[in-house]
Amino acid sequence: MAILDEDVARVRAETDFVQLASEHVALKKVGNRWTYTSDWDFKPKAAHGRAVVEVVVAAHEKVRVPAGEFDAFRLASTETLSGTSPIGSQYAGEVTRTYWYAPSARAIVKSITRHPYLGPSTVELVDIALQP
Repeated sequence: MAILDEDVARVRAETDFVQLASEHVALKKVGNRWTYTSDWDFKPKAAHGRAVVEVVVAAHEKVRVPAGEFDAFRLASTETLSGTSPIGSQYAGEVTRTYWYAPSARAIVKSITRHPYLGPSTVELVDIALQP
């Protein structure tokens, strides 16, 4: 027994897979929090260290970027950095990031980063073409 192409097309047309998947993702609930640790190596300078990151789902809101307007979850993270440079000096600092994750785009559509050594940066989605 084979699955017919028209059956596949009907299921795709009648099912919002992004919505279905979003119901099972931790991002769905404003107020959810988690922490993770990431070790890093910057091989060109022989530097290495660790980042301890705390993330919170801060809000569900609309965000406008060059690719359009999206309903998104705003996530706020704080990274506590520590590390050692090639000459033995210590890195220490705090990086703050704000991300907007849009389930309909299946992507982070905007992020703002404030880094003690690299300065501020903003990244926005400029175009999108989703595949089924």
